Parts: sequence; structure tokens; C-alpha cells
Amino acid sequence: SLPIVMDNLSCGGYDFSSCDFATEHNCGHSEDVVLRCGSMPPPKPTFYLVDRNGDNSSENYGLLIATYQDGDSGTVCDDGFTTTNAIAICQEMGFEEFEDASWESSDGNSMADQSSLDGSFMEEQSSLAIVPIVMDNLSCGGYNFSSCSFSIEHNCGHSEDVVLRCGPIIHPTFTLLDSNKNTSSENYGLLIVTYPDGTAGTVCDDGFTTTNAIAICQEMGFEEFEDASWESDGSFMEEQSSLPIVMDNLSCGGYDFSSCDFATEHNCGHSEDVVLRCGPHTISSLTFSLLDQGGSSSTENFGLLIVTHPDGLRGTVCDDGFVKANAIAICREMGFEDYEYASWEGNGSFMERQTSLPIVMDSLSCEELDFSSCVYTREHDCSHGEDIILKCGPEPSFRLVDANGNNSTGNYGLLIVTHQDGESGTVCDDGFTTTNAIAICREMGFEEFEEASWESDGNSMADQSSLPIVMDNLSCGGYDFSSCSFSTEHNCGHSEDVVLRCGP
Repeated sequence: SLPIVMDNLSCGGYDFSSCDFATEHNCGHSEDVVLRCGSMPPPKPTFYLVDRNGDNSSENYGLLIATYQDGDSGTVCDDGFTTTNAIAICQEMGFEEFEDASWESSDGNSMADQSSLDGSFMEEQSSLAIVPIVMDNLSCGGYNFSSCSFSIEHNCGHSEDVVLRCGPIIHPTFTLLDSNKNTSSENYGLLIVTYPDGTAGTVCDDGFTTTNAIAICQEMGFEEFEDASWESDGSFMEEQSSLPIVMDNLSCGGYDFSSCDFATEHNCGHSEDVVLRCGPHTISSLTFSLLDQGGSSSTENFGLLIVTHPDGLRGTVCDDGFVKANAIAICREMGFEDYEYASWEGNGSFMERQTSLPIVMDSLSCEELDFSSCVYTREHDCSHGEDIILKCGPEPSFRLVDANGNNSTGNYGLLIVTHQDGESGTVCDDGFTTTNAIAICREMGFEEFEEASWESDGNSMADQSSLPIVMDNLSCGGYDFSSCSFSTEHNCGHSEDVVLRCGP
């Protein structure tokens, strides 16, 4: 109800006789000046912590309250708040033995009735101000509060109130559970986090990295390992979905958990729960086997690839991203150490009851021909039509035949491939390149040539159409056939049969 009667005040010095002003204005009462006369910055406040009931905290944790000499008391906004600020305030409150402190921003519900707090200065609304916000933009140059500056004005809401912990940061504790909901006796399981207040639940994989995994593993006592892996699995154990998700957006700056930040809120589903393995993959971590078409262990070097995980989970391997290095690494892992060659295909009807097996490995990637260099996931987006049928063993052999079906005496003819199991037939031109042609020519002994050409012809020889097509999607990384991969399945007709010329 008061009029505004002064505006645009400008003083040239500390004597009011140096001041000019206007009696007209273009202001609202939100711009009324509230003045403190005295030393600047404002007199040093005192601090204390309150618990969720609004009582003085008996611990080293609580909602931070600042009280000025004039009796004004309220919360502290987190704008620009730092660890240095936190330690300076903690030492000001008497926690002098600690050079460690942490804080969080309140959700506005840190204490009873906090959600109704109002920081408005106007007298008509002051009855609502149970605890106003009385400090903002705190900045401390060191651990002594005398080095700090701050503002008593703010642009904050109570969701930014500082909740402070003075003393060592109490890390959450982690455990691994097996599929029966018991504490895992191994270095593998569903990751469970428990906070100091007893809240326990799963960890979401948002932003999860190998560094995070190693930091947690070392926090659990697996200090000898600087290797860890994880996957996301929402059905790892019974009743998993009944557990709360209590950690998300974990980010660790190093292998010590003290370098990690995280959120207790999340936007996740249980399919994103972290299942963690602490330690490297070892030869005994996974076992591979081949099944024949009857579902029995194959007595040959060919069959449906089966992997068994350490926890007993057993099933097929998806071909997503599968390459020759993967195939050789697995073949060697199964004991086919004398071969530097392997081939595979995707087939969902290789054996009876194949579709009843789970798919338990996907996105396998091996950097070398040793399985210890491989990484993979247990989750997949595959169907059984992508199950790997693996052949470990020597390379196929090639020859050229003339129009009469006899072995060609020259460097030109219909390309015939014979696999190690004796199956023989033509090669489809899908994806065929000059590099492929030269690699095959050299494999047949035409080593002096770095030139080759081909055509597609379904009438190159008598009875050609009666031959099976036994190779497709040949892809060679160089002129040596050991760099080539291919499929024994095809979607071709004999009009796509490769007719090859080795040489210029």
C-alpha cells in the first residue's frame, strides 16, 4: 500500500550530498530496496543441521540451516556449492577433524513441512515463511569460513536446499546375488547396492562403463582384478522385478569408488539391471561344444555351436557381428589348435528341438585368435535362424572345370569348391570381388598373378544345374584365402555361378 517515491538514485561518494535521484519511477514493489547497514559482507552466520523432523541433528548429516546475528534463519541454496564450501561449513560447526564432506540438493522433503516453505520478504506473506532461503552463491577460498563470501538474496527453490554430511563419505555397499537370490559364491551375479539407511535394490545400466564395473568390483574386494564385464538382464533371478531400482547414472572417474557419482532416482526398467562379472574371462569361464543333427555331441569338427556359462546357463550363439576371428578363437578353445581356418552359417533348423534352446550369447567380438581377447553379451535380439553352425578345420579346396565337366587344363573354367566333408558344388557370385577372385586363384596355385576376372554363367558346362550351390557371400580381406569368410547357405540360382579366369 506504500507508494514508491524514489528511483534512479546515483551517489558520487559516501556523502549523501553527492547523490542525485528522481521522484518519478517505473518500478514495482518487487524492486523495493531492503538495506543492511554495517560491514560487508554480512556478519558471519552460524550453522547447524536439522533432521527430517526439524530437530537439531544428533548426527553429522542433515538439512543445513544458517542463522544471522539479527535472528534471520533459513536454508542455504546450492548455487555454486562445492566440496570446499562444505568442508568450510563443517569445520565452522566444529567438525574440525574432517577434511571430507559431501552434500546433496534436497528434493524439498528433507524435513517435515519443508514443501510449504516460502522465502518471500514481504510482510503480508511472512507468516508463510516457516524457514526462508537466506543464503545463496556461497564461495569459499579455503577450509576456513573467513575465506567465504555469499549473498543473502537468492533465485532458488527449496528443491535446491543443501543437505550436508560432515565427515568421511559413507559409500554404499555392493553384493552379487546368484539366480537363486543367495549371495553369490562366485565373482558373478546380479548387482545389489545397499545404502547406509538400509535401502537396497538393483543398479540400472544407464551410462555404465567398464571403469564403473572395475570400481565396484574393487569396492567388493576383488582388488586383484583390473578387468570386469557386465550385461543387462531383467530375468536373472526369481522375483527380481519386485526389487526396487535404487541407483542410476553411475559415473566413475577411476577405479576407486570415491571417484564415482550417481543418482538414486532412475528412469529404468528391470531389463536394464546390471549383472556383473568381476575379473577377466578365463578359459574355464565358458565352455563350447558342437552338437550333431541328432542333438548329441558331435564326433566331427562340425555342428551347432553350444556355449555353457559358469552359472550353468546353456544355449546357442547368435551370429550378430560374427567374423572369422571369432570362429577360429572358439575352434581353438574347443581344442582344434592346429587349424587357422573355420567357417560358419546361420541355421535355425539344423537339429530337432533347436528352437527350445535359449540363445545365450550375442555380439561376440574377438580381437585376436585367442578367446581371452573376446567380449560378448548374454542379451540378444536374435532368432534361432541366426544360430551359428560352426565348422572347425582345414580350408576348402577349389578347382576349375571345362564345358565337359573335366578339370580345366587352363586358367579358366566354372569354379568348383569342395568342403572338408566332401560336399562339392558351385560358388554363388553374391558379393564376389576381384580380391576374392585373386585369393582363390592363388589358393589353386596361380601365385604369380595379381589379376583375375570372373563372370556369372548358368550354362558353362553340361549338367551344371544338377550341381548343388555350396558357397555364397564370400568375402576376403586380402589375397590370402585365410582372410576369407563365407556361408554354405545361399539364396542363388545357377545363373549366378562364378566362372573364373586366373591371370590377365
